[in-house]
Amino acid sequence: MNIYFCLSYLSVPHTITLIKENHGTNYLIVSSNVELYKFFTELFDKKKILFLQTSSITFPFSIKFIYFPVKLVEVFILKWRAWKYFRKVHDANIYFFFNGAAFFYAWLIYKLSKNNKLYYQEDIDLSVFPEKKEFVTWVNKYFIKILYNEAVVPIDQGNGNIAYKMSQDFISKVKVNKIEIDLSSKNISNWLNMKFNFPKGDILFLSSFIKEFGTNEDEYIKQNDNLLCELRNSGYKIHLKLHPRCNIKNSLEKELFEIPKYYPANLLLNYKVIIGYASATLAEAANNGILSISLVDFYKFATTEEPTNLKSYLISNLIQGKMILFPLNINEIRKLLIENIAT
Repeated sequence: MNIYFCLSYLSVPHTITLIKENHGTNYLIVSSNVELYKFFTELFDKKKILFLQTSSITFPFSIKFIYFPVKLVEVFILKWRAWKYFRKVHDANIYFFFNGAAFFYAWLIYKLSKNNKLYYQEDIDLSVFPEKKEFVTWVNKYFIKILYNEAVVPIDQGNGNIAYKMSQDFISKVKVNKIEIDLSSKNISNWLNMKFNFPKGDILFLSSFIKEFGTNEDEYIKQNDNLLCELRNSGYKIHLKLHPRCNIKNSLEKELFEIPKYYPANLLLNYKVIIGYASATLAEAANNGILSISLVDFYKFATTEEPTNLKSYLISNLIQGKMILFPLNINEIRKLLIENIAT
């Protein structure tokens, strides 16, 4: 049996590619993402998709400490439920792709490593972000180790965003077989287009998650509206894709055709242009030959302390010869579109 832990949209191409390569033989897709669960049940036999409730927590350094005992109890209950389901799994091939945040799954993978074969390919490169060494990250590093048996590296993603990346020590401990999947994202995208049949568009606009980057909401809406007006008045058909953790459409975004939230943006490869902020989708689209425009330098109001790191992060996930463009203003965006696509 093949078991695929698909926890984010980044891992969808990996999961579908392996299922198709194995001709849909005995498999199980596991996810805790409600939208991904919905997406996979649209494509495959519902009996082969498992929604697994999990809880990946860090140590609280705020008023949230009051609820900490309840969260701990929840973790142990969910661990018991998960292991009750998986403890009979032996001699299976376990595939996983995440490299951060999913501590609960790391715990489960460690347990499964005793009687199964593990295969791993990370779905995104986070190596450009520096390690964050401070008291809070030190505590969380050891808290995660004790509660989930996972060794992690705290990384600084800028603007106060700290993430905990799976360390090489953990990969070595569970004796992972590293693999290189020949991703056929373009072929998968074409296959999905036949199944979902969305309207055709020229530009896919990836709405930014305002709070994540510390941006000013009013200024974001103002600059976004100016950009969307320019694109619309130039005759381009624009479609909207919200950030997975955002449910809010702002101002002119409400007038755009919206791709369903459950559909992975990184498999929307039938557009001429993809415009976004720092989404990994930009790198994936560029790798598939689509004009990718990042607004990291466009949003002058953004308070992100290290925009250079965000650009390095996107560039580090490009294959050789591919590129993401970083225009400074609407005039530069207009020029790029005129040079690369026709209305």
